Amino acid sequence: MKMFGRIATMSACVTALSACGGSGAVNRITNAAPSLGGIWRGEMATPSGQTEPGLIVVTEDGKIFAAAQNADSSCTDALLGSLNLSANTFSGGGDFGVIDYTTDIGVQIDCAFADGSVSGTSVLSGSVVSRTSLTLISSDTTSLGTALTPTTGTFTFDDLYNEGSSLSKLAGNWTLLTGAVLNINADGVMFSQDSVNGCVLNGKVSLINVKYNAYSMSASYSNCGASASTLNGLTGTGLITRDDTVVPNVLYAGYSLTLSNGQVLVIASYATD
Repeated sequence: MKMFGRIATMSACVTALSACGGSGAVNRITNAAPSLGGIWRGEMATPSGQTEPGLIVVTEDGKIFAAAQNADSSCTDALLGSLNLSANTFSGGGDFGVIDYTTDIGVQIDCAFADGSVSGTSVLSGSVVSRTSLTLISSDTTSLGTALTPTTGTFTFDDLYNEGSSLSKLAGNWTLLTGAVLNINADGVMFSQDSVNGCVLNGKVSLINVKYNAYSMSASYSNCGASASTLNGLTGTGLITRDDTVVPNVLYAGYSLTLSNGQVLVIASYATD
């Protein structure tokens, strides 16, 4: 997928160790293992054809969530997938979608690709300098079989990733763009109900690595009415990160659900407390 804006790169970590020998101290330098982990910010072309600011979250084991919002079209491009690292290069793939994120009444939205599709698959590759910079190459194909022009983006590491994680940091009420309130308990249990379509969301947020600001999540849908009824009984899985550098604080979340017809729906959303 072609990805979104605020993104960062990773830099190689170097650790200096000193050891005492018979005639004095000896300094030794050891290169830390390379890592893809990070919150990355930057500018990158999206599957819908624009260059947009956005956010990429990659966990230490290579799970990736990316999202970019287009202020002109009120559409969000989002991707969920996984990456495999070898030395300082990586490869992988995922599922992407384009989603309407506006809540303005009367705004006409056409969040779709030129062939009419709203989702597809991405083949990803690139290179990384741990905790410094990341270059991402994305080759995308829509669900209707249209191959999109490959894009390349360079992103910068955000120290927000190093803040660490704890469930207490997420506990509380978070208001979604739709107006629905997401409640997260101190044990990570979360609940939300949308007053428009009736959808009830029950789920759980879990820690991945307490050193880093990234969480895993799973959530199941019930009670959805009208066109949203296809979500009933489905469980989505994905990633969440918290940005406390802005007031109010923001949660960025991305998760995917597989529909009965095999279509993968990728959802990107954020909430403020």
